[in-house]
Amino acid sequence: MYDAFVNIVLRIVHAKCIPTKTIVLGPKDPEFITPLVKVLLKQRYRLRRQGLTSRANIIAQKINALISRNGSKI
Repeated sequence: MYDAFVNIVLRIVHAKCIPTKTIVLGPKDPEFITPLVKVLLKQRYRLRRQGLTSRANIIAQKINALISRNGSKI
């Protein structure tokens, strides 16, 4: 039963029904950089290039909160 469930979920994911993003963490990335932080950093960079600094600053606050939370666990 479990194998059937896993196969169904994998089929749904591979059928592009669930959007996914691939994030690569390199060996030189610090420990506090999680995949979520890396996605938000890319988003902040894109918004700043577009000149949307107010939206980028909101994302920067989220990044700071995540990094400080992850840093306290280390």
